[in-house]
Amino acid sequence: MIKAILSFFSSLLLLLSACDTTDTSASFPTDARDFMIAGNPGTELTYSNIESNIDTNGVETITRNDTVTWTVMNRTSPHPSGGQSVLIKQNHTLKYAYPTDSTYLSFRNSGIAYYESFKDHDPEWALVTPLTVGSQWIRIKSPTTVKSVGEIVNTTFKPLKAVRLEFGYSSDSTQGYFVTDLQTHYYAPELFLVRRDYLTKETFANKKTRIHRNVYDLIRYTKK
Repeated sequence: MIKAILSFFSSLLLLLSACDTTDTSASFPTDARDFMIAGNPGTELTYSNIESNIDTNGVETITRNDTVTWTVMNRTSPHPSGGQSVLIKQNHTLKYAYPTDSTYLSFRNSGIAYYESFKDHDPEWALVTPLTVGSQWIRIKSPTTVKSVGEIVNTTFKPLKAVRLEFGYSSDSTQGYFVTDLQTHYYAPELFLVRRDYLTKETFANKKTRIHRNVYDLIRYTKK
């Protein structure tokens, strides 16, 4: 009887391991095309955008608390460089800080190019196929590296399986302190960007640090 019970629990543990939500199975998409925002015009993705500073005494101050809504306006909007693109209107609650603007997502050259405006001819390459661990491309003049595929990211909207990217730099300052700048982006299939964590850390000669952080986090998704 005891052997039967132990056998049952062993089987149960194996089953739970097989259903682990962090499993980076081969079925998870590695084609950038699968991460393009889905949905008809009217589809909305809403993000919180919070900036904060932590001073050298460890005191945190929120410097900006914004809500940003991306609305799909057209899925076949022409762009001078990107061709037929997904046109997105961005609306911010902080009107004085950010204008309401339009951006374009284009799939070309096996990747998703992000254009900040209709006149933008120098895109930011958000994702490039194949999305496999270790693959790299240049983004904002800095190498972008795929750090994980199929990782669970806990957005405010809900936990999502995503691709995690990192890019940034470190440099000595002429003022005598060290600066580390790191961006971590998460992209989920059909949702595109679901979380972005932008961290700048200054380390001074006395070993004290000052940190500036900006977190962009998906809080709502309404598909039309």
